[in-house]
Amino acid sequence: MQIFLSSSESKLRVKDGMFEVSFFDKEGRPQKMQHAPSLVESIWMNEGASVTVAALRLAMNNRVDVVICDRHGEPEGRVLSFKPTTTSLVQKAQAMASISPQGMEYARGWAMRKLAAQAAYLEQLGKRRPAETRAALDAHIAQINDAANKMRALAISEPHAPTPLSVAASLRGLEGIASKAFFQALAEIIPPEYRFEGRSRRPSKDAFNAFLNYAFAVLYRKVERALTKAGLPT
Repeated sequence: MQIFLSSSESKLRVKDGMFEVSFFDKEGRPQKMQHAPSLVESIWMNEGASVTVAALRLAMNNRVDVVICDRHGEPEGRVLSFKPTTTSLVQKAQAMASISPQGMEYARGWAMRKLAAQAAYLEQLGKRRPAETRAALDAHIAQINDAANKMRALAISEPHAPTPLSVAASLRGLEGIASKAFFQALAEIIPPEYRFEGRSRRPSKDAFNAFLNYAFAVLYRKVERALTKAGLPT
């Protein structure tokens, strides 16, 4: 169970050894709900909500994660006990993995799955296009697959493999090549009024990039929130 204190009138206190949440319903009537600490996994507090020290101590003693958010609900920090927690263990493991061959293998796997999804999507689009368009898409798919093959060939865990920073740079470079091919393919097949020339961010130079930037911003926040909840520093 998760407790969300999203309104400025929300209050969290302790009563009879349980969390008590006070808030107003949609009709403006005051409401109170109690929750056993053993059933609560995390508490998310937006700007304007209030909490007592007793409630924070109850959360820490029961290993309940308390996340502090801004007025938009985006995580900004968390309240942790001095006692070792799952969060600190996860962060330590993440730091160790980030400089190890295992971490590079994770990154390569994620990047290769992304490239495979891009190639598969373009192949699906090509099935509904004329032969000339399919040929153009095939050329872009070949570029993406070539980048994926080069990713697969990178030496990561061998005794004389490059440093993690060097591997990371190579992965980013190959991912960039594939992304350029992918978006060039999209630009060639969408309706003329939405066509674009490359990715643009700040500012967006066309309607298509404006949509992509908005969608990526929404996705980024969702992923960031999930990572924060899992205990990973973002």
